[in-house]
Amino acid sequence: MSYCRIWPFVFFFLFLLASPAVSQTPDYSGSSNRVDTSSSFIFVGDVQLRGKPEILLGREDNKDAVRALLAKIAEEDPSFVLILGDLTFPGSSKQAWSDLDELSKPVRDKDIPVFPLPGNHEYMGNHAAAFEEYFTRFPNTNHSLWYSKRWKDIGIITLDANFFYLSKDQRDDERSFYLSEMKKMEGDSGITMIIVCCHEPPFTNSTIVSDDRNVQKYFVPAYLHTSKAKLFFCGHCHSYEHFRIRGKDFIVSGGGGPRHHLEKPWKRSPKQDLFQGGSLRKHHFCKLTRTAEGLHVAMIQVDEDLKTWSVGEEIVVH
Repeated sequence: MSYCRIWPFVFFFLFLLASPAVSQTPDYSGSSNRVDTSSSFIFVGDVQLRGKPEILLGREDNKDAVRALLAKIAEEDPSFVLILGDLTFPGSSKQAWSDLDELSKPVRDKDIPVFPLPGNHEYMGNHAAAFEEYFTRFPNTNHSLWYSKRWKDIGIITLDANFFYLSKDQRDDERSFYLSEMKKMEGDSGITMIIVCCHEPPFTNSTIVSDDRNVQKYFVPAYLHTSKAKLFFCGHCHSYEHFRIRGKDFIVSGGGGPRHHLEKPWKRSPKQDLFQGGSLRKHHFCKLTRTAEGLHVAMIQVDEDLKTWSVGEEIVVH
């Protein structure tokens, strides 16, 4: 073969070497080969990053805080992690998903399964593009916006509280699923406790977001009237709040997001916060550990230096 005929092949080979590799979308489901001996799992909310225009306006940049939270979560080595919505901002941005992939690498490197539920930011931008990114990373959702899972003797129901974006049929289907799962878990002798999760909180003292009336109407009643239902977890408000309403615990844990100030509720408000942490609270996640005593819930927070960790609140749910 002449040199003239060889050069095109040489140039093509050099082109392949020089071309950037196409990165593969990571699967957050963990590995079936992982040996899971943990007695705990973790909830973390609102790990989306603050938009650059907002940072330029002087608002809090939470990237280093999210990095610290996810590294600490990996260090805790829980059985699994559940993100309480708002994984990215906006959901249709490939760069936003790449940022999440980069920041969550310590968790994925340990093959810890990660489960999501949809926040309002997942719906921002092109919905089809957003949920293609979402479901490609989280096949463990069975391509559904709401699903349930079981861990030891605990049933967990995740819901989509973004009612504005759901059709009437979707809202009806979700409500039927929710009531059916609650009934099934209530009647299952192997389940002793039920946790309900969605993004938008039914109750909050946030100065930025409000109580979600649809969550109050469609999700809260079954939670209040189901004896095994013990915890209701949400995000959306970038803070930590703990309410006990009609004897039931409601926890708002948006610990990854750029922080929101809280207002003090009026004296007779049912939204009396059991956590006395001031108006602006620390970045955090919640670690839930099964013990003989019950389900131990610890809010684990980090100081402004993003190095010093402490337990902000501890409760035991029976």
